[in-house]
This record gives sequence, C-alpha cells and structure tokens, in this order.
Amino acid sequence: MPRSKRKTSSGYHTPFATRLRELIEEAEIPQTSLAEHIGVTRQAVSAYSLGVSLPDIDKFEGIANYFEVSTEYLLGRTEVKKADASKQAAAEYLGLSEGALDAICDLKWGLLEQRPLRDYRSELSSGPLPMVLSAWIETVDLSRLMANMYKLLMATAEYNLSGLHPDKYMMSDELKQALMLLEADNYVVLSLREQLDYYDQIVQSEFRKSVDELTNQAEKLVKEDDCE
Repeated sequence: MPRSKRKTSSGYHTPFATRLRELIEEAEIPQTSLAEHIGVTRQAVSAYSLGVSLPDIDKFEGIANYFEVSTEYLLGRTEVKKADASKQAAAEYLGLSEGALDAICDLKWGLLEQRPLRDYRSELSSGPLPMVLSAWIETVDLSRLMANMYKLLMATAEYNLSGLHPDKYMMSDELKQALMLLEADNYVVLSLREQLDYYDQIVQSEFRKSVDELTNQAEKLVKEDDCE
C-alpha cells in the first residue's frame, strides 16, 4: 500500500518556521544541537521548524543568539541577518539584500571580486570606487536598465525552458490566429529567441551609453584640472 504524503501544517510557510529551517540547513547542524542550547527536546525544535508550535520569548531569543541573527530576521521583517541598525535601515529603504549591501560596502575598501586591490583600507576610506559607483548610478537611467534586464532574464528563462518542455510552449490554434491578426495589422511579433536577442542588445546598449556618458564626465573633470 503506498505511503500517504505527510500534510504540512498551516504554519509551515510562516516567516519564522521558514527562516529556522534555512538557518539549520545553512549551519549544517543537527536539531539536537540547537535543542540542547535553548533547553528543549529535539521534537520541540522540529515542531518549531515545521510551524506546528512557537517557542516562548526566552527560547526565541535563544534561537536568535545561537545563530547570531536578529530577532527581526527570524520574524521575516528584514533581510539583514545581523542586528545592525544602519544596515537594516538601508536594506529596508533600498529593498536590497544583505549580500548586496556588503558588496557595495566592499567598494569602500577597494575590494573587487572578493580580492583586495592592495592594502587600501587606510587610504581608500572615501576613494574612487564609491565615487565611480555613485556617478554611474546618477548617470544611468537605472529604472529603465533594470526593467529591460528583468525582461532579458525572463526571455532567457522561457527560451531555455522551451527547449526542455516544448509541449508546454506550443501555441494553441487560438493564439496562432491572434498572432496572425496582429501581423496583419503591421504589429511585429517576436519569437522567444528574437525577444532574447532584442533585450540583450537593449541592455548592452543602455549600459554602454551610461559608461560613455560617465567617460565624458571624467574627461571634463580632467580638462578642468589641467586648466587650473
């Protein structure tokens, strides 16, 4: 007789249960280790992670301390794990992840691709890399660039999936008829491959345009310095 699937509890997908499962998996620790730290049974920790029950306030804070994360992170109220008020405020204001903020902060110290350019920590506290990033963000139409990048990613994903699951992407007779009507009205209908190429060219063109504009600004600054 086939085994029936275990039903998940209504709290399984709540922020706390989800974050707890993720933290346990990332730390690669047995549930017994966490259980011993906060003074409960392994079954209790399992119940927390499955959303069956919730810990009391002391146990909740113990879980946060064990994984060295903030209670706000455990509750799903922020993407910043550590209890860093300034980083948390920046993440919430900008809608960026902790990893994205860390990558931007690395620029302050001259870190690129996780490797220091030199020992710039003493001389690059407010050096050229953050300045270049700031100037580029002010120069580029960031909203347009990111919107087209998103379209490129979606077109790429759909194109790749169409090869793996061709039946799913076969057009129905109704859709074919609708496309024929659009083409008859002089609308241009692009295939998935053509959409991918189109948005790829758009993104490259917009990025190149922003770099060219940044270069022009840099040249003006150099000329001004030469004149002084």
